[in-house]
Amino acid sequence: MGCGAYAGMRKVVTAKRLGVDVMPARAEPAGCVGLAAYLSGAINVDEKKAAAVISGGNIDMSFMSRLVEKELFSLGHSVRIRGTILDRVGSLNKVLAIVADSRLTILEIEQDRLDPDIAPNKMELNLVLELPDKSALNNLLQQLMKNGFKFEVYED
Repeated sequence: MGCGAYAGMRKVVTAKRLGVDVMPARAEPAGCVGLAAYLSGAINVDEKKAAAVISGGNIDMSFMSRLVEKELFSLGHSVRIRGTILDRVGSLNKVLAIVADSRLTILEIEQDRLDPDIAPNKMELNLVLELPDKSALNNLLQQLMKNGFKFEVYED
């Protein structure tokens, strides 16, 4: 049974990210399976001479981007939050100022005014944020609440 049977896709993505972040290597996910098996503990190399061959450069960068994004979400480095705010001049600016004061990076902003379930004077606001650490999210949600904005984490 090969290493591929032991390494789940998440471990492969983690290994691939290690290859990109730590050892600037261009490799396709399948080329990182050996490293993924080692990182996951699926194979034991204690007191043995071992090498993981990282290979391949045949990767669709948009696919790789989606894999990395999913891994960042699963590790808690990115999060989606949603709230309903007044659809008035300055409301969005206040929310964004709170996010900026919290020193978080906004990756995506989506506004929805057209959903028939949303009151005519309100809009739903969805934010995708990059988090420096786990406490940053709780701090942000508290600051938003303190300023009259109720947001919650959501997954789609």
